[in-house]
Amino acid sequence: MFIKLFILLTAISFSLLLPPAANSDEVRLHIPVLEDSPKLHLYFHELLETALKEAGHVPVLISRKMPQLRIKKSLESGEISIYWMLESTERNAEYIPIEVGLTNEIIGKRILFIKKGDQHLYDNVNTLDDFRKLGLVGGMGNNWFDAKIWEYNDLKYMEQSGNWKAIFRKIPEGHDYNYFSRGLNEILLESKMYPDLDIEKRLVLIYDRDFYFYLSKTGENAGRKYKDILNSSLREARKKGTMDKLIQKYWGSNFEELNYFNRTGIHLKLPVEKTIEVTILTDDSYKPFSFEENGKAKGMYIDVLRTAFSRMKGFNVKMKPVPWNRGKMMMERGQDFALAPAFYHGHNWSYLYPNSLPFYTETIIAVCAEEFLKSPRPVWPDDYMDLIIGNVAGFDGWGGAKFHALVKEGKIRYDETIGTERMIRRLGRKRMDCMMIEKRAFDYLFAKLKEEGSYDEGGKDVRLKKGAFIGIDPVSVGYSKTAMEWVKYPFQFDFMQSFDSEIYMMIKSGEIEKIMNAYED
Repeated sequence: MFIKLFILLTAISFSLLLPPAANSDEVRLHIPVLEDSPKLHLYFHELLETALKEAGHVPVLISRKMPQLRIKKSLESGEISIYWMLESTERNAEYIPIEVGLTNEIIGKRILFIKKGDQHLYDNVNTLDDFRKLGLVGGMGNNWFDAKIWEYNDLKYMEQSGNWKAIFRKIPEGHDYNYFSRGLNEILLESKMYPDLDIEKRLVLIYDRDFYFYLSKTGENAGRKYKDILNSSLREARKKGTMDKLIQKYWGSNFEELNYFNRTGIHLKLPVEKTIEVTILTDDSYKPFSFEENGKAKGMYIDVLRTAFSRMKGFNVKMKPVPWNRGKMMMERGQDFALAPAFYHGHNWSYLYPNSLPFYTETIIAVCAEEFLKSPRPVWPDDYMDLIIGNVAGFDGWGGAKFHALVKEGKIRYDETIGTERMIRRLGRKRMDCMMIEKRAFDYLFAKLKEEGSYDEGGKDVRLKKGAFIGIDPVSVGYSKTAMEWVKYPFQFDFMQSFDSEIYMMIKSGEIEKIMNAYED
């Protein structure tokens, strides 16, 4: 009995020397509370705690009150581990960004504090130019990113040196400033603190930017070691809807109280801080439209895209060839921004959305070994039952619903090949009876293969003949819905608008057709 008791006590004593199991999952973050806005931190603190707990970690938030003017220096020195700020290129370089938008861009929806009695000044404003012509001066804190936005949009503003909260006092006094733009998530709380100001009733100024969490790089409480944990935890919180629930909890009623959806939206362009590097994934084996050659993207579509990208100010776009199915998988996982050429398939490619303005329309036809078209087969897919039909791997949207149903029922045999050239060769060697292929691609590649001596029509290779019309498919750039929901690429809307604008002008001028014809020549 004594021996058993001794062993038990020894085991207990030894266990007390070990750290708690939870410590291995503990995330200790020194985080500020704004002493001049003591409630603005609540959402961000709760989001951190909830996201970490849901991911199986133990959050330990060590809060400390400090003025906003001191926070950036504290983050630089590592006195604090983490802080939320409007994303910018400068901050992304200075601190460690967690590239997950935190407020669904609510902070970029700006409502104005104005002097009492000034509402009439804004009543006839409907456009950015109308607002600009008022000649009114907006108040800004010193070196705020908003000041750059106002300057870029040719709006008057003045920066308040020292404590930015002096702006609230100066507007009622009629000194220096006419209005103060605040985030939709900020203004109602602040209106209770500053009853001498009115909230402007008609307008909302909008820019596409969101808050990121930023981590300190060095110092006693540096947050950099938690980058991967925070990244995955916050992405999961967004995916599961946790972030949306907290946004609704803290700010959901603001939309109604501020009559947001009946306000006139005035969109502000973002300044080009530096050239933004963008990578677009491209299909590496879809000749002649998009393929890889010596590690570089080539093809008709590539030439069209390269022309459009070269005209987009503020963007340096690189195209990276990848296998088509891998590209789709990366879009689904949110690992990259965009994929081209893309085709709208919302019913089964919901992750590849939205799509750009289409820049070409493909015509899909059946091409068969001549022996299978001795009698006409004009109706697709009814006339093609009991045949082996080939397709480019990953192009599962081609053929139509009835075709895929017949494949499932075993009435049509289906065969996939990586690459259009290889598919033509396999048809020539009787590996299949017919294939689905884009008409222009077939005309170009078949002529090229025969000219090169790679296709011996009527000799080693069978004669080919065009069959039924299958359908059309608009071609575009497809964006990763997953990455966009995470706001992984803050430039996303600016890029999309700029690209569509360039493509529209190229379509209107006929330039796209000229580029594709030049490639064939």
